[in-house]
Amino acid sequence: MFGLTSSKALIEVGIALLIIAVILLVVVSPYSLQSTLSKSIKKAEVQMNKTTMKLLPNKTFSIYLSGARVLIYNSSYPLKIRFNNGKISQAQNGNVYAIATSKNGTLVFINNYTVPLYFSYAILSLSILPAYISFVASFFLGLMGAMVTIYGLIRRFRERKLKKRMQPPMSPPKA
Repeated sequence: MFGLTSSKALIEVGIALLIIAVILLVVVSPYSLQSTLSKSIKKAEVQMNKTTMKLLPNKTFSIYLSGARVLIYNSSYPLKIRFNNGKISQAQNGNVYAIATSKNGTLVFINNYTVPLYFSYAILSLSILPAYISFVASFFLGLMGAMVTIYGLIRRFRERKLKKRMQPPMSPPKA
C-alpha cells in the first residue's frame, strides 16, 4: 500500500479537493443564499402586513435606518423617497419597491400626489455570511486542490524520469 506522499495519492487528494470546491461553489453557496433570501422575504411579508401607513398629499413620513438595510414597500404608486436629503434609487416589481442602503441615515417618504396613499413597508437586514463563507472556502479549497494536483503530477513525472534512468541499458539481442 502506498503512503500519502506518493504522487498518485497527491493527485487523488488534489482532485478530491477540487471536487469539494466545485460542490461548495455550485451547490452550497447558491443554496445558502437562496435560503437566506427566502427567510428574509417571509419576514418582510409578515412585517408588511403589520405596517400599513396612510400618507396624506404633500406630507412626509420618516424612518431612520442603521447600517446596511433593505427597505421594501408596497404601494399602488411609487413614492418619492430621499435618503439623507439626497436621491436614492428604487427597484420595482409590480407594486413592490425595494431600496438598499449601506450606511446610517433617514429615509423620507414624500407623497407628491393629490390623493392620500396607503403603503406598507418592511425593513430587512440581509446576512449573506453563510454564502460568502462557502464561496471563500471553495476558492481556497480549489486553489489548494490545484496546487496539490500539480505537485503530484510533477512528482509523478520526476519519478518516471528517474525510473527510466535507473533501468539498466538493454543488451543487444543474441544471434
